[in-house]
Amino acid sequence: MVTAKQALADVFASQQRQMIATLLGIVPDLDACEDALQQAASRALVRWPQSGVPERPAGWLIVVARNVLLDERRYVQRRNLVSTDDVELGAAPETDEIEDNFFRLLCTCCHPRLALIDQVALSLKVVAGWA
Repeated sequence: MVTAKQALADVFASQQRQMIATLLGIVPDLDACEDALQQAASRALVRWPQSGVPERPAGWLIVVARNVLLDERRYVQRRNLVSTDDVELGAAPETDEIEDNFFRLLCTCCHPRLALIDQVALSLKVVAGWA
């Protein structure tokens, strides 16, 4: 039987890039998406040992991370730091859209406004999973 920690490690090893790409389709802020995914992983470590690993752990993590992003948006709006027009969140993507979002992420990493060295560094960090 796979433990919750092992299941989470497996999901991150195999699908972290796709999950980040999907979240970037919702909020175009890499740091916020990475933070939200880490918070979702933290919640999974608490919840999964009690309720069991979900059938689609990557989908569970994406939904929880999206909710974290929504909560952050609400918090910022309540504090009147930005208007509602400044922050936009899209609908949660279908799982079939993950490949399209991954391609979009790759194109974002290679945007011509970025210096070549930054394109390479960002691609290696986000797409290849290198730190």
